[in-house]
Amino acid sequence: MSWQAYVDSSLMAGGALAQACMIGRQNAAVWGQTPGFGPKQYEAQITQEDGSEVTKTVNEAADLPIYANTQQKTPNGFRINGVKYTTVRTYKNNEFGDFVVYGAKGTQSGVCMVVTKQCIIIGTWDKKVNPNHIAATCNSTCENLGKYLMGMNY
Repeated sequence: MSWQAYVDSSLMAGGALAQACMIGRQNAAVWGQTPGFGPKQYEAQITQEDGSEVTKTVNEAADLPIYANTQQKTPNGFRINGVKYTTVRTYKNNEFGDFVVYGAKGTQSGVCMVVTKQCIIIGTWDKKVNPNHIAATCNSTCENLGKYLMGMNY
């Protein structure tokens, strides 16, 4: 099965996710994705430690592997597809992956990131896309694929 088929059948087919992608853990190369969804590069206002804001280039393809491999966000924060998410909770080394992150963008949308041995699985939910979307089903969809890939040493 191709990696795109995993995105289409394992992540998107059940209707729990608004968007999804699978990227390489080391380099964020896209393995499979919903159309237009994945790591982006763009200019954004970044809040500094002193509270001031500066315009910086955000390169999600560089930032996501750093977060996945060190469990520490870059100063740009947790971002995917041009959206910054607040990290709600994280787990290290559980049955679903080496690192699992749950994030939110307000109360109507969020993200789940599951880091396996070789890839990063990212799925989002968004009540504007589907009023039935909830975090729990998004999370379990991403986690189940992570658990399967961990069992296959991916």
